[in-house]
Amino acid sequence: METEKKIEIPLPPKDPITAPAKKTYYTNVGRKISDFCLGFFGIILIGYLGTLIDLNLLGINGIFYLLIYILVIIGVFKIQRKFIAIGILAPLILLLLIFGGCVFLVNFG
Repeated sequence: METEKKIEIPLPPKDPITAPAKKTYYTNVGRKISDFCLGFFGIILIGYLGTLIDLNLLGINGIFYLLIYILVIIGVFKIQRKFIAIGILAPLILLLLIFGGCVFLVNFG
């Protein structure tokens, strides 16, 4: 009797962008803090570098810049590194709180 050999086809390596990340990435608080700081200071640095390069000369106006931010936030959530996305959103929330405080002081101060 002949035994049939099964042919195993190797699977291609998973793409880290589309493949879900390991659930155990955030094993300690240090990784959460480092990801938050990466998102917080990274988005500020990118915004500052964008003004230095003067993106209007390249034809990129504010709407496309905002679209890039949104795509980055969605991409970071897809790879399940949510603290980077929270760090990206934190400066926006901080600016809204400062603006709201200034409006409150002007109106009722």
